[in-house]
Amino acid sequence: MRAVLKNTRPVLAPLYIYWLLAALIPVCMVIDLFVAPSIYWPNVYTVPVMVAIYTSYLVFLAKITGPLETAPLWAKGARIICECLLLLTLTRNCLPLLDQMVKINQWPLADDWLAAADAFIGFDWLAYFTFVHERPDLIWLLDYSYMITGQIAFFLVCGLILMGQLRRIRFHMETVVLTTFISILVSAVTPAYAAAIYYGIDFSEYPNFGFAPGIYHVENLYLLREASPDYGIGEQPFKGLVTFPSVHTALGVLLAGAVWRHWLFWPLAAYAVVMIPSTPVFGSHYIVDVFAGAALSIAVMMIVARRKAYAGLFDAKPVSEPNWIWAPNRSTA
Repeated sequence: MRAVLKNTRPVLAPLYIYWLLAALIPVCMVIDLFVAPSIYWPNVYTVPVMVAIYTSYLVFLAKITGPLETAPLWAKGARIICECLLLLTLTRNCLPLLDQMVKINQWPLADDWLAAADAFIGFDWLAYFTFVHERPDLIWLLDYSYMITGQIAFFLVCGLILMGQLRRIRFHMETVVLTTFISILVSAVTPAYAAAIYYGIDFSEYPNFGFAPGIYHVENLYLLREASPDYGIGEQPFKGLVTFPSVHTALGVLLAGAVWRHWLFWPLAAYAVVMIPSTPVFGSHYIVDVFAGAALSIAVMMIVARRKAYAGLFDAKPVSEPNWIWAPNRSTA
């Protein structure tokens, strides 16, 4: 059994990342015992069920095919797809669930000092909002880039799998989870509604947008802060509630950072350059949120890159990695 578990070791993220994400479920369950509103368990209970199914399937495949490096191609594909689903289930549910739970507090809103910080560095949020509104083509470009961040991350992981760049995937997933986790903890003591709310934007005066950008989360945050007993956490799809630091900005930086000194860096850096300016409008972020998100993501990448597991990965001449994903089964070659 020990050999089977060893063969089941994950390849898309370090093992401790899986344990960290899985541990958030019981942590949120404990918090749920003492606060209102409560978790809507009829929807949330499927998460541990799916995690158990994916994990059991990975263990089963490891038992019948052995180490992933020498497994048949069909087994490699099945195990990587299964691990992708496991990682996706954990990241898309456990982190947002924690984000909701830590917002059930009466900590003073941070909008005042965030706006003051913007003013201190000379950023005029209202002027920037108006600038974007007056340019319909720019609205489309920024809105689209803001909305597809998740899809870009998904296709990046798929592309790196096809290229056999597993260490870059592990680095990316590790830094994404850690950065998001830290951002959620920071946001617990820096809750803020949104720049658009703070500045009292009347969206009827900005018809070019066609909708009210950046305030989709406000009602959720209000119900959590007011401890509304009628609000079920997880009853509706999760919405991001982190204002400071900007997670969207961090994700843009992390996408490019994962492929530093790789040919994919330049297209992803170009995407980040377009997407990050969208966050003050379509995420209703203060500019200090953007700076904080970028600084946090860079700090996390610098720390994680020092781990032995990533030695040589980002050198000027990166260490070449054997692409065993598409290689024939070495045990039968």
